[in-house]
Amino acid sequence: MLKDVRERYGFFAFCELCGERCRDVLYYCDVCHSGNYDLCHRYLVRGEHCLDRNHLLAKQDLKALANKKFGEKVSYYSSVNKEGERDVSLSSLLHVSTSIL
Repeated sequence: MLKDVRERYGFFAFCELCGERCRDVLYYCDVCHSGNYDLCHRYLVRGEHCLDRNHLLAKQDLKALANKKFGEKVSYYSSVNKEGERDVSLSSLLHVSTSIL
């Protein structure tokens, strides 16, 4: 199974909170754990974040990475604000807010 994952994705990452392998998409912090802090989609939508809520989490599409589609825009997610929303920036060009509740 791990061989299949490596062949398909080239690497794999595990969520820091649930310990399960991130599938299709992961969110990572470039600072926490020396840039090796990964969070699965399930925990992101629950409002979880990395060790410092001031850090931005970058979204990585694992399917695009597996298909070697580089140069796609990166989405950066802030921590959840008191209204239950995250600020989302796409390559620092577009700014939107999304509700996770």
